[in-house]
Amino acid sequence: MIIPLCSGMERSASTLTWQITKCLAPISRPLNWEPGCEVKEWTGHPQDWPIKRHMYMSGKRAVIYTYRHPIEAFLSLRRCFKSDIGKKIEGDEYSFEQLTAQEADIHAMRCILEAGDVYNQYKRDRDSGRPILFLKYEDYYHHPERRIRDIVIFLLIYPGLKDNEINQILEYTDIKKNAIRADSVGDSFHGNLDESHGMQGQHINTKTWGKPGAALKKYAAFVDQVINDQSLTPLKKMCENLGYEL
Repeated sequence: MIIPLCSGMERSASTLTWQITKCLAPISRPLNWEPGCEVKEWTGHPQDWPIKRHMYMSGKRAVIYTYRHPIEAFLSLRRCFKSDIGKKIEGDEYSFEQLTAQEADIHAMRCILEAGDVYNQYKRDRDSGRPILFLKYEDYYHHPERRIRDIVIFLLIYPGLKDNEINQILEYTDIKKNAIRADSVGDSFHGNLDESHGMQGQHINTKTWGKPGAALKKYAAFVDQVINDQSLTPLKKMCENLGYEL
């Protein structure tokens, strides 16, 4: 089987995809397995297996990349950032204790726009022959079993999984179970993470459960702003580049 790197736009079910891949991959990192890519501060500890990062990972190793409507990804990430405002958490470049709502928006927007660059790089890599599986969030939300089967095919797992094996993974990765896991690690998105299942505090919005289109409908005025405000042109172009109509 192929053991891939897991990458993805933030808030695009990248953790869910990593959980599925973790269920399918060997329990521990094989001795002859080499990343073949640049991964900042990777130590190879068992909880971080398989490797999952949001940034671009170079090399020839196969990648599973998840992406989502950029506007909904931004709105979801903004919710996570704002939930940590005022808390004693140190980010890479800022302190959440002193972060303002406007600054949270800026940081969330930067993360999503950078994900567009990562997407483009992986597209170029795929055109050059690198094995890349792109998983579009909206294609799988209502068909979680299809996500598992497509990953199984990509990983060259033969014979494929039986229905009861698919159901076991579906049960383990159920969004409501992940919400319980997220609650168990605390109320901080950036300060709490259980590396065994990848959930963070505030990880799942239990009001919308991540339903595609929910944020677009709730924040219709912002969607109009993206369409008409030149300052948001980069986000608009990213939507178009990823195939999303506004």
